[in-house]
Amino acid sequence: SFEMPAGVVAWGVTRATDGAIVLADADGLLRSGRGRVTDAAGNWSVPVAWTVDIAPLWRGALSIRFGATPADAIRGTLDVSRADVTARDVEATVPAAIVETWLPPIVALRAGGEIAIASPELVLGRHDARGHSTTRWSRGHATARWSPARLADSRASVIDFGVLSANVDARDEGIVAKLANAGGDTLISGDIRVGDTRIDADVTVTQRSSAPSPLLGMIAPFGAAVAGGGTRFSYHGPWQGARR
Repeated sequence: SFEMPAGVVAWGVTRATDGAIVLADADGLLRSGRGRVTDAAGNWSVPVAWTVDIAPLWRGALSIRFGATPADAIRGTLDVSRADVTARDVEATVPAAIVETWLPPIVALRAGGEIAIASPELVLGRHDARGHSTTRWSRGHATARWSPARLADSRASVIDFGVLSANVDARDEGIVAKLANAGGDTLISGDIRVGDTRIDADVTVTQRSSAPSPLLGMIAPFGAAVAGGGTRFSYHGPWQGARR
């Protein structure tokens, strides 16, 4: 029943993310409620409000609207059916520290600033209208803007990317994100391609300032030197989210 308390949503979020993400202070009902999305350690927090439109249920679909007012940090509509998942009119601003949640424990980096995400429509599908498995496909466009884009380690060594932007295009063969930045003391460029079962990433980092960054020097051995004094970081292989 959609009249169940919002705590049911909190339970579902915890279970779906293996406890990495938590919906705290859940209030309201399953069909209309609010709370705070945060990580298990409480390092970051984003307020969220949702309303479930039950009208599409008769055709086996679900529509969830996020954001009750223009001031809400996460706004947009998520339509879920047996054929695809569609995000529409998305506007969200989240702390950059959210990326730390998915970093392995050995990578002790802190991300500063905020990430603004916008998308008129982004569609991800892997089933036909009858719910049968097919080749994964996608379409749409999204942008992400991280500002001020900074990474720091435990010794307060900082890499400053200024404003880092990603233009994301969803295509039949997968999702392609092109990275570029403006300002800061470090130049970054490259692209990340996420396919059905693999990820291909090539990102080049070049320090603009004459003073070497200890943090950049520490991670440089994991990449390859390129012309102009930059370092290219590459990964080509399977990704954890792949489903065979």
